[in-house]
Amino acid sequence: MNLNQVKSLFTATDFERGMEYYRKGRVTDMQCTKAGPETNVSCTVRGSERYTVRFTEMAEGRLRISCTCPRYADVGRCKHLAAAMIAYIGEPPHESVPGSDSCARWMLQRYLQITQESIEPSQQPTRLTAVLRTEYSCYYPSFSLRVGFDRLYSVQNIREFLDNVSQRRTVVYGKGLTLEHNLELFEPKAQAMIRLLMNEYGRYRALGSSSYYMGYEPLDYRKNEITLTGDSFDRWFDLLSDAPVDCAGSGPLTLTQADPQVRLQIAEEGGGAWLTVQTPCPYRFFGSYRSLYALGGGKLLRCSGEFREKIYPLLEAKQQTMYLARKDLPTFCGCVLPALNGQVEIEDPQNLLQNYIPDSCTVCFYFDMEQDTLLVKPVFRYDTHLIAFDDSSEPDGVRRNKKEECRAAVRPALFSAAGSAVHFTGRGCGL
Repeated sequence: MNLNQVKSLFTATDFERGMEYYRKGRVTDMQCTKAGPETNVSCTVRGSERYTVRFTEMAEGRLRISCTCPRYADVGRCKHLAAAMIAYIGEPPHESVPGSDSCARWMLQRYLQITQESIEPSQQPTRLTAVLRTEYSCYYPSFSLRVGFDRLYSVQNIREFLDNVSQRRTVVYGKGLTLEHNLELFEPKAQAMIRLLMNEYGRYRALGSSSYYMGYEPLDYRKNEITLTGDSFDRWFDLLSDAPVDCAGSGPLTLTQADPQVRLQIAEEGGGAWLTVQTPCPYRFFGSYRSLYALGGGKLLRCSGEFREKIYPLLEAKQQTMYLARKDLPTFCGCVLPALNGQVEIEDPQNLLQNYIPDSCTVCFYFDMEQDTLLVKPVFRYDTHLIAFDDSSEPDGVRRNKKEECRAAVRPALFSAAGSAVHFTGRGCGL
């Protein structure tokens, strides 16, 4: 590829603007990798925003090109792509001595970035704080960043901020802050937060141009915010739990390991009972299979595993009141109350729960032969009452113990005899 070939690919305006961008040093982070006869090139071109340009020089002069700017999406060409290609081949020298090739120039540029003279570091380490945002999130909350020293400035683009740190760029945030984005100049906690955020982007998880294709990256719906989920949010919580965290639209949040207080009121009415579930304040629950969080009352709580497994199902429906039919009260008393196990304050002024403790259940098996097949039929015995496993009725005076019935986990089992061997089929055959 030479300059004339590049010029033929673009309009005169795009080529001239591309040359202007190149000469002003707006092409940065160029990476070149060879894969057989192909050369893959990626870089960043700074226009009104930072755009990522990629192109591949293939055999027979063919090209595969892309740019993230809107104009490329419309017409398939742009000044950013022109600037990148000009930077790749370099301007033609005025003398006849051949210049360095593109890979050598890229290598020199990388070392120049490393040895670039830094501004005199401040004696005060750079601060980086997170601001939790909960006003429009229905799942994990998002958060924005502020950076600076005594006065903190909002980070308008988190992805660009991380790029600045990775390239150690010096950026002006306002009249009062010119900041060198050198990771070592940040506070230790800020350094850990930056590494955590970088791990969310494929470009920082792998070296080389292939890093741009390394899986999921957070979507930039709001460039000044990011949402961490799962293990990433767990690590963020561990990192910041020793001090209050700012929350947009409210006061600071306290991050702590604790379970919300829960109160359960029970009142009989008609043919059943009303359950009223109360907490000291409205909580918003979110989390993963490993961790459950409760946000409310100026606190962000990480709940215990026991609360997540045994208490949260009572709150998961997000209904403060629930109605239980009379026939379901024994199941509630037999399954739900033991799980609560003193962790929930229960108000039962009518002593309703004591009256619906389920009866004792004995599992029996009845056998019958049909030709060469042995049929096993499980039956639940409640005193003088026998109830088949597939019978959902409630005989008068019987409070069925669904917990014991489920624990038995029985189903009809068929045993087929063939010679001296016995073959088992169906579930519940381990008698």
